[in-house]
This record gives sequence, structure tokens and C-alpha cells, in this order.
Amino acid sequence: ERYVDVGDEVTADTLLAKLDPQDYQLRLLEAEAELAAAQAISRKAAADLERYATLLKRKLISKSDYQDFANAYAVARARLRQAEAQLEVTRNQAGYTLLRADRAGVITAVEAESGQVVAAGQTVLRLADTKEKEVAISIPENRLEGLRRADEITITLWADPDASYRGRIREISPGADPVTRTYNVRVSLLQAAPNVQLGMTATVTVRRRMAGEVARLPLPALYLRKAGQPALWLFESDGGASGRVFLVPVEVAEYRRDAVLIRSGLKSGQRVVVAGVHKLHEGQRVRLMESVPDDERGI
Repeated sequence: ERYVDVGDEVTADTLLAKLDPQDYQLRLLEAEAELAAAQAISRKAAADLERYATLLKRKLISKSDYQDFANAYAVARARLRQAEAQLEVTRNQAGYTLLRADRAGVITAVEAESGQVVAAGQTVLRLADTKEKEVAISIPENRLEGLRRADEITITLWADPDASYRGRIREISPGADPVTRTYNVRVSLLQAAPNVQLGMTATVTVRRRMAGEVARLPLPALYLRKAGQPALWLFESDGGASGRVFLVPVEVAEYRRDAVLIRSGLKSGQRVVVAGVHKLHEGQRVRLMESVPDDERGI
């Protein structure tokens, strides 16, 4: 039997589902009967041992006869302990027929229906703890290190973009997804408001403070030389709108989706070529875009 459906809010110890208890109750009665029989046998063995101990003192029986009764008493005590343990196991199994919520939450999935035969360990219901909400995101491998060293994580909801919440990394998958080749990450929302519901869409923003100044440039501005070293084309003016370009090596601080952060190799005020970098050569003369007539642009 099942007593809840998807979306139901439950409290701790709420009865969620129940197995047919008839077989378990019969096993419990059987275990109780076996315990009663073991107790009776143990009491009789204890009385016999006490009586034959008195006879042994009076030398009315041999020591070997007394030892037989002592062994019988030990066997009876062992069977009594066995019956007590079996009764406890049977009681536990009878208790497993009742599926109760171990915490307050909301039912997110139902995987068994009334009348269905289920195996031990089979999932029947899925319960989400509403006290700690989290956001599931996927991260490419080149962003993992930046995520681990994040100084601040902010979460905003598409349904309420004016509100933001602090986040904390709870789990980073140790392996990449075999299809997307990204790493699954779970970010906990700290002090989430009541209007944050399960299934909402959120944006996770990761901020990391860097030592020193960095230059943020469009990603197409980066040029990779044959050795794979990143470089940029700098524009040096001849005094007007025309000038020459020169290739300078740079150190990349971080790659982003549509930008690149340069840690060293540039100086403030320098002009960088951001388009067509693979069509340039050292010392080539070029003109600034704003000085080119509209009918010549794109050539």
C-alpha cells in the first residue's frame, strides 16, 4: 500500500508505504514460540543441574554424570540466546514492512505502486530534503580548478532575478560524464528563501580574486604560435590612423567562455588587434577600423 504521491510534503516519521505484513507476523509468532520453548528448556536444565550438583556433593552420582547435565545446561542456554537473537531479527523484519520518512521533505518520485511485488533494497519513493536546497550544474574540465579556488559563489533564479543567494560547493563529481564530458557539480544554496522551489532554473556565478592586475580581451584576439605559446598582435601607430603590428608573447591567467584574461605581457594603453589575427605577419602595415571607408570594410 502507498499513502503519498509526488509533490506531497511530509514530516519525519510519516508513514509512506506498507508491505503486506501477514507473512512477517506469522514468522514473528513462530519466533516468539521458539523463544518460549527455549526458555522452558533452559529453566528445566538449570533445575536439573542444581539438583544433580546436590547429589554430586553427597556422592550419589558420578562426576561424569554431573558433567553430562552441565553440558546439557550449556546447550540449553546457547539455544536460548539463539532464540532471543532470532526473535530480534524477526521483529526488525516485521518493522521493515512500514516505510516511514526519516526526515521532513517533499516526495519527488514514486517508483512502486500499490499491489506491486518489490525486492529487498528496491527504491519505492524518492524524498527531497527541503531544508538544504542545491543547484546542479555541469562544468568543463578547464574550469574545475577555478571553481575549487572560488572566493565567492552567487546564485540567482530566473524566476526572481532581483534576489541573489550565497552558494557553497557541496560535491564535485570525480569523473566526467561519458556523453557530455563535463563534470557534475552540486552547489548548496545558503539561507534559501521559501519561494525557492525544487526544479527551478538558476544561474551560478563564480568569482575568484587574482593577484595583481589582469587585462580582459575578446577570445579571438589570442594568437597561438607554432610552439603553442599564446601571443597578441600589438598595433603601433606611425602618428596617424595607420601603423604596424608586432607579435608579443603573453601569459594567460584564465580562459573564459568568450574572453581571455592576460596576466603579463601587456602594458596599460597598448592597442591590441582583436580580429583577423591569423592573417597578419610581423611588421605588417594596417589601418584602424574607424579610419577605413565603409565600402572597404570586410576586404
